[in-house]
Amino acid sequence: MKNALNTPVADGITRREGLLTLLGSALALAGCGGGGGGVAGVSSGGTGSFSAGPITGFGSIIVNGIRFEDQSASIVDDDGAPMDRSRLKLGMLTTVKGSKTTTTGASTTATATSIVVGGELQGPISSISAATANPRTLVILGQTVEITGSTIFDTSIPGGFQSLAVGDILEVHGVLDPAANRMQATFIEKKNAPNVFKIQGIASGHNATTKTFAIGSIQISYLTTPADEVRITPADGTLVRVRVQAQTPAPAVWTATRIRPPENANEDRDEADVEGIITARGASFTSFSVAGIPVDASGANVRFDDGTAGIVLGARVQGQGPLEQRRADRRAGPDRRQQRS
Repeated sequence: MKNALNTPVADGITRREGLLTLLGSALALAGCGGGGGGVAGVSSGGTGSFSAGPITGFGSIIVNGIRFEDQSASIVDDDGAPMDRSRLKLGMLTTVKGSKTTTTGASTTATATSIVVGGELQGPISSISAATANPRTLVILGQTVEITGSTIFDTSIPGGFQSLAVGDILEVHGVLDPAANRMQATFIEKKNAPNVFKIQGIASGHNATTKTFAIGSIQISYLTTPADEVRITPADGTLVRVRVQAQTPAPAVWTATRIRPPENANEDRDEADVEGIITARGASFTSFSVAGIPVDASGANVRFDDGTAGIVLGARVQGQGPLEQRRADRRAGPDRRQQRS
């Protein structure tokens, strides 16, 4: 169980974390107004497993404590371009689909059929804190990136944080708190002259006439964006993933090349597991969202040191339950997986 877990003092980050276990509860995905991620368990209508989170180990790959055999899996980046297995790195964010899991003792395994890899933020550093700051931070496209003791720097940044400079273009994988427009980085690599930058966050100030909106402090226009690339309307309060034309110096208004909802599974899955931030909450603890995905926790067991009081905006949780695409009110039988803590 994780709760009130602190990263090393040297980084000065204190994140409230928890393990949220959903048993026989339903998840509503994009078809019901949500998007991004999933939560795990066993349902009556899905097949196989789904897991979203950073890579935490190899020997195949380990995501959310599940060891996925990846020898026969298709591996692509978030543009759909094939990736070689050798490019997978610790801390990279992944979305994995696979077979049903098997638990033996403390080990949970599955065979991956597809792996999608992609960071949520890519762009130039506009400001950077001192190396002695507590916490150490970067700002990219107006979004604050926290560096922790577990943040992994790619070999493209051999000097780590101290070697970074304003203007460096980075791709950042991490756990996003969209309400705060802040990300805790798990993996960072340097990019050379990419065609696009990308950001994920909550849209605000949407103007349907001028086709403009904001994410945090940056202004974005989709007036010239191809219609088939605007896959979700960036209405106020909507969690969106946006690609913009790569421009330096930064323009007053960025031009979107694609707007879409966060990544999600496109079919029901018997088992899913996701780690993320609680981005919205209803009047009751049984109704909230993780990374923008609505969760029905009315049939869930919630494990926090402080009980359901731990379900608050900004709390980082790991969820398990059935992932159901079509309806939020479906119910399932008991979780057949061994609970992990």
